[in-house]
Amino acid sequence: MKLTVLEFHQSNNAKVFHLRKLQILDLSHNNITSVPDDVGLMYSLMFLAIESNKIKRLPLCMGEMSRLQKLKVGSKSMEFPPPEVFIPNPLGASPGGPPVEEARQVCSQVKLFLREYRQREMLGRETPDLR
Repeated sequence: MKLTVLEFHQSNNAKVFHLRKLQILDLSHNNITSVPDDVGLMYSLMFLAIESNKIKRLPLCMGEMSRLQKLKVGSKSMEFPPPEVFIPNPLGASPGGPPVEEARQVCSQVKLFLREYRQREMLGRETPDLR
């Protein structure tokens, strides 16, 4: 199932994030200010486009979205993850293999950053204060 939303109003359309079988979601150009944690409920989502919005943070749960393969994000307003995470790594392609599509590579980098951040955050909570 593919869904392209032409006019998305967060308060009225938050249920779109409960469509668990949705595979492609394009929310670009909608003045969205945040991606809710409910995006983690979208188990089948493979492609998410959220370019040209006002999103400043991505939820940590996106790092655990195993089927998410492609992510298109306009990183100009993004504060978290930091903008450098959205720059494709030239070393991301396999030697002698075809170049990795930018949306796929950015998705991998963002998911890895979010997973590692969550792990560091959890370790910080579990570590007793040794002062």
